[in-house]
Amino acid sequence: MHAAAIAALSAGALLAACLDRGPGDLLGNSAPDRSGRQPWTIILSDDAGRVLIAQTDSALAPGEDSAAVGRATLWRTLDGPAEPDSFALGVQAHGRRLEWSLRRAGQTVGSGSGALLAYPGDEGAPRYAGLAAITLAGVPPAMRFDAIGGLPMPADMPAPVAPLPIAARGVVSLRVDDCSAWDSTSLRLLERHHLVASFAVPSRLVGRPGRCSRDLLERIAGAGNAIDAHSRYHDAAPAGFADFYIEAVGASRDLRAMGFDAAVFVQPGSWTVGPALFDSPAKLATPYGALIRRVYRALEAYQTDAASVPLPAAGRWPYAGEIRYFDRERLAAFVRDAAARGEWVEFLWHSGDQPWDALDGRLAVIAAMRDSGYVANLTFRDALRAVPPAP
Repeated sequence: MHAAAIAALSAGALLAACLDRGPGDLLGNSAPDRSGRQPWTIILSDDAGRVLIAQTDSALAPGEDSAAVGRATLWRTLDGPAEPDSFALGVQAHGRRLEWSLRRAGQTVGSGSGALLAYPGDEGAPRYAGLAAITLAGVPPAMRFDAIGGLPMPADMPAPVAPLPIAARGVVSLRVDDCSAWDSTSLRLLERHHLVASFAVPSRLVGRPGRCSRDLLERIAGAGNAIDAHSRYHDAAPAGFADFYIEAVGASRDLRAMGFDAAVFVQPGSWTVGPALFDSPAKLATPYGALIRRVYRALEAYQTDAASVPLPAAGRWPYAGEIRYFDRERLAAFVRDAAARGEWVEFLWHSGDQPWDALDGRLAVIAAMRDSGYVANLTFRDALRAVPPAP
């Protein structure tokens, strides 16, 4: 959960970073593959925090001789309905530059030209950035833009989910962070006690040395646990909205490509500054919070220090306390008291942050409280819709 220090790269280290395709990859000598068809997302932003997104409704392959044009959708409010007007978006590549234009009723209402920055998606899915000229009412005439191929924002909001009646008055949720190879031992202990947890996964770390593998994630999900998004790289806080977009939308698409429904976005603890640090309810009202609501059913972050919240949760959730700081007696008392009040609590750990026998003992306490009928053990996504019996 701690941000790694960022050091200046030498020329040799820079090449290595390119091969790794990290969140801010610089380019080698190859231009993007213009034959690759992909949806295009134009992110428009300004210094006042305003964000608009225009996005093609289908995949386009920008050519050099003429622009590829397709129907497009425009959102001024990212967690709201799209603009009612019909738009067309054209994209045209010139070497390492991209030109785009947004038209409505045959009139150009936005355009821009920018340089190739990186490949935040898969092969052939580039990112360009530059300045845009806008003639939409209520929008600044000049904005920055990022044009991103292959990482479209969902056209629809997540579907509502049904309430989940439970027999117990309280709920305990468990969370395992950061996609460690040692998550296999956490899984074994959870299975021993017939418990489930949410595993918060930085999607681009899957399969790296010391990290969880896709096979392990499949075993985790197969045992009834939830696989949730924890950004792509769990790096320092995004420098701007487009970087945040790549981390949030990219993580969802990465995990879905692996076969996992990442319903919850768990903010990395390394995001310690800026609007992507969701440390107050006010930040949920920004375009950053709106994008999360468009992509995920919930955001698990740090805008509250409440150790427990009443059920039904009604959009609230408790601060996840690290389970290693609870001895068994304190843990039992805390859970028992919260259950008596009809509340939901959550505990997290990072695999290997405590002796395994100590974690096993703590999980045994949770299992005993469940077996005694005090609490239900639910993943975070299920706890959000849990409805306890009437008092």
